[in-house]
Amino acid sequence: VCSSDLTYGTFLVAPGAILDLNGTGPRPSWTGEITGTGGGQVNFNDGSLTGSSLTLNFTNDMFQWAGGTLFGNILNTGIIDISGTNSTYLGNNSVFINDGLVRHFGPGGFFFQEAGGGSLVFDNEPGGTYQVINDTVIATANCCAGTVFTNSGLFWKNGGTNTTTISVAYDNIGGTNEVDSGVLSIA
Repeated sequence: VCSSDLTYGTFLVAPGAILDLNGTGPRPSWTGEITGTGGGQVNFNDGSLTGSSLTLNFTNDMFQWAGGTLFGNILNTGIIDISGTNSTYLGNNSVFINDGLVRHFGPGGFFFQEAGGGSLVFDNEPGGTYQVINDTVIATANCCAGTVFTNSGLFWKNGGTNTTTISVAYDNIGGTNEVDSGVLSIA
């Protein structure tokens, strides 16, 4: 995908097939609800993508976020896997609302990219789960806008034997924090 604007849509990806979203052109902009079927994978490994009132509603292991930067207003109502060794980024002046499941498998960190001075929010809603299945970090990159990870749902570390560190502002608003393996450090 080089450069595209997508307004609503479904990715049909056959089992064993991969749709690679790594574009080389200007940052694509997606709006509306994007979903997928077919048993394959939609991979976002590099580059950047802007969501304008974007809803991601993928099932199973379909959406693999293994690098790159998401910008804008994004709502997850399905499953997003943060996988791979590359770090993933939430871009400047963005809000990510999780009403589904974010599974953090890969050792790459999840960073709030502050360049530009806008605030950044990751909001884990009452029905949302952020599951960490390794040892990693949730932190800021660059400096100095307001960043916050709010948890009204479930933050669950159930993998890895060492430490997962949250070093952005962590606001637990009636949420549950469960640690079944290793150490969760809230700095």
